[in-house]
Amino acid sequence: METSQDTPGCYHHTASQYDQNLISTQVFFSQCLSHLGPTSSRVHHQEDTEPLTQQLRPLFWKGQFGPVAAAIKLCETDPLAESITVEELVPLFVACATAPATIETIQASASQNILASPLFRQALIVTSLKSGNDPLARALITHAPATPPPPETCVFKMHLSSLVEEEEIPAGAWAALVTAGWAAPSAKLVLWGASSSSGPDGVALLEALAAAGYDMHANATYREALPSLALVTSEPEVIAHLFALYGVVPTSDMLVQAVEARDAGRVEVLRWLLDTYALDVNYVRTGGRGPFDADPARAGDPRERAEMEHAVRQAGRLEKPRTALHAAVLRGNAEACEFLRGRGAVDGAASELRRDLYDK
Repeated sequence: METSQDTPGCYHHTASQYDQNLISTQVFFSQCLSHLGPTSSRVHHQEDTEPLTQQLRPLFWKGQFGPVAAAIKLCETDPLAESITVEELVPLFVACATAPATIETIQASASQNILASPLFRQALIVTSLKSGNDPLARALITHAPATPPPPETCVFKMHLSSLVEEEEIPAGAWAALVTAGWAAPSAKLVLWGASSSSGPDGVALLEALAAAGYDMHANATYREALPSLALVTSEPEVIAHLFALYGVVPTSDMLVQAVEARDAGRVEVLRWLLDTYALDVNYVRTGGRGPFDADPARAGDPRERAEMEHAVRQAGRLEKPRTALHAAVLRGNAEACEFLRGRGAVDGAASELRRDLYDK
């Protein structure tokens, strides 16, 4: 919702219009960057008289490109902003918002020493991340690294910035940000590394956090919770890293855990567990582990747990799995069923369930 002080062309109004698909990417950057340049020629709005934090707080949360507008707004405080030519900046930012763009593209277009400025480079990094151009964002972070801005103007550290909560930023990009000093190690980043959908990126983030001084053994719950979380959400590289870090002794029950909370996939994790540790593909669980106990993140959120239990109840899958194949059948995970049966899993506990769940 726009404030009463919003005026056409101001940062907040521009971010709002972009979020509603009312203006193009070109217009978005033209309007935001018009606030830079020599003071006498800059565009000014009534909102510009408000304290900076008061302007930034709602801007960070204004749709997809609100954080981009906020990062550009911070560039107003850079001495370089007085001497830049705005017309040359617009195509540079538009290029960052274009998926095929590479660091070479940006270097060729970047004049006026833009990449040497922490605040301008930050704005380019945010533009790349919010445009889904992760490779370019990583290159901008690591190429001839610039000293990050101080915490009060660094969008990956500011307490009012939405980017601090941005789980959608790939783990590999967070790893680069932590390594280069743009982001501070935190418990959230540990969880995002452990649950990364990219094995190499997840390991890179966990290693970056440790290298930055984060004590991976300080929290007593990590020893059990992080390997369990990785087992149901991440890839073999991350699981192996956490197993080694915490001295985890693999058990055949982990085959059940790997698929009991997943409707699809997990084949690579199952293959890795079987090939690396020679676990029993027909292991029968006798304990009381349920389909949600393997995921500490889900178990710790009462509202999400209730929603998941309701969904499972609606699907008629409240039965607790007894074997890995049984778990895959209960979840309707046809891919895992096919793989397990190919590795010698017998129907056993799954024999009474409808075959069409895994014979599709």
